[in-house]
Amino acid sequence: MDTTYFTTVHDLTRGLADTMALINPVVESHHERVAYLSYRLATELGFCERDRLVMVVAGLLHDVGALFSEIQVEDLSFEDAAQELATAGAEMMGDLYFFDEVGKVVRWCQAPYYSIPEGACDDKIMPVAASIVHVADRVSILMDERVPALNQREQILDYIKAERGHEHCPKVSDALLSLAGQEALWMDVLYRPATVMDLIVRYPVSLDQTAELTRLVSRLIDYRSAFTAMHSAGVSASAHRLAELIGMSGDQCTMMRIAGNLHDLGKIRTPKAILEKPGKLDDREFDIIKEHAYFSYRILSKVEGFGEIADWAALHHEKLNGSGYPFKLGADHLSLGSRVMAVADVFSAITEDRPYRRPMGREQTMRVMRDNVEAGALAKSIVDVLLDNFDDVNEQRDQASRIEGRRYFEAIDATRETESHTHIRRQPC
Repeated sequence: MDTTYFTTVHDLTRGLADTMALINPVVESHHERVAYLSYRLATELGFCERDRLVMVVAGLLHDVGALFSEIQVEDLSFEDAAQELATAGAEMMGDLYFFDEVGKVVRWCQAPYYSIPEGACDDKIMPVAASIVHVADRVSILMDERVPALNQREQILDYIKAERGHEHCPKVSDALLSLAGQEALWMDVLYRPATVMDLIVRYPVSLDQTAELTRLVSRLIDYRSAFTAMHSAGVSASAHRLAELIGMSGDQCTMMRIAGNLHDLGKIRTPKAILEKPGKLDDREFDIIKEHAYFSYRILSKVEGFGEIADWAALHHEKLNGSGYPFKLGADHLSLGSRVMAVADVFSAITEDRPYRRPMGREQTMRVMRDNVEAGALAKSIVDVLLDNFDDVNEQRDQASRIEGRRYFEAIDATRETESHTHIRRQPC
């Protein structure tokens, strides 16, 4: 495999957009509108290709802090706490390749232009970049899908003119006013915002870069609850180590890490009340849970280069005896990678703290893993490797889980400190 090219930024961004779309249809169209308008404004202001890509991703992710807040993401009502959530979202990205730049934009994209602290603007595309997303966000919220696009233009432009130099950066306000005469712009924003994906250059992304980029997605999945905040990290580390121990190639081991990061992707649409229910799920709730593997597969299978990863990630609840979900596949249709992921998922789940039980100790964990083999659910050869190397694999899982746990609680703490920032008025740009 060519390690300099595994997939493209275009495909990963499209997958990211599809992931955000799982939250709620209202939020889906909002994120795509903000991403599209951010791209057009950045282009109008002369941003380079890479910085335009940063703006698209920032537009898609500007509200990600809502995913692990106490606010229910049912509509756009969480905009009332926008700056707090922007801070939380930025904390999720700050230590990750590429997303550190996106995080800088997201952190201040909900703040009025005049209030952005001087110290926040140490980047070449700040604070204009933050104001681009802020303007795009406000325009999207003001637009009504029940009203023809051009019938809304003048009212929105009156708002932009009124807030120029106060709520919004003058340069960005002027860029929108310059674009405003293009009727198709308003129609694209309202009716076809997903076309922004067609504008993204297909930059190549290596396998190692893909592994790093998917760490953010694992946080989007897991940070919705303190009980799942460390799960994907633990599964990813366990699966990676098991892959090494059974002799999979270096590239396959990295792909296994990616699959672990993404295996629960569909849980973004699972209600938080189900994730944190202290007792046993009823049949209706369990049917909702079953959907997550289906949506994981549908999104991942569309990403270039992710054929095997989609299978490994999304089939982790299938069982060798055919009694798993959601495809009811049996041993003949489950690859080695899928079997490794299934073992890693069960192992990580039972050794983690959950709302309905404490983590299992060594002996109980080993007994449960053997019981799964005897029931025909998990592959004996892989479980044997796990049990023969229990301390090794468990240490890898625990270390990765602790790192993500610290990051999660740092993000929570950051939201509580947001209001303590001292805002310094900036001179108009």
